[in-house]
Amino acid sequence: MIRDEGASSLTRGMGPNVVRAILMNASQLASYDWFKSQLVRGGYMNDGIGLHFTASFAAGTVATTVCSPADVLKSRIMNASAPGSTSTLQAIRIAIKNEGPMFMFKGWVPAWMRLQPTTILIFLTFEQLKNGVDWWRGDA
Repeated sequence: MIRDEGASSLTRGMGPNVVRAILMNASQLASYDWFKSQLVRGGYMNDGIGLHFTASFAAGTVATTVCSPADVLKSRIMNASAPGSTSTLQAIRIAIKNEGPMFMFKGWVPAWMRLQPTTILIFLTFEQLKNGVDWWRGDA
């Protein structure tokens, strides 16, 4: 790859990938806490595995939706054939012209199916570990 396309080809798509990682973490964590607090505050659910599952399910949906544009752009930039041929803005302009703005959500369902189990397991595990630490400290 370095010989054919140059050393800069190793970092193709790095910017959108970093943006995606920031969006993923921020949207998962913030939306999980928000959904959890709203479900408890509204009296819909009590603290427990059901609450944690529901809030993490909703957080996975939010995170998938927030990250979809960055995922699509990252993939398109990384798959560009010639080095430096497609800037992020050029990729956006071409895609909007050819496919319309909804191009940013192509592959949403497979991405959601991939992200949901991970998000649910992360937050269920986190809450159980937190409960275990609280019990061990005598806080529960």
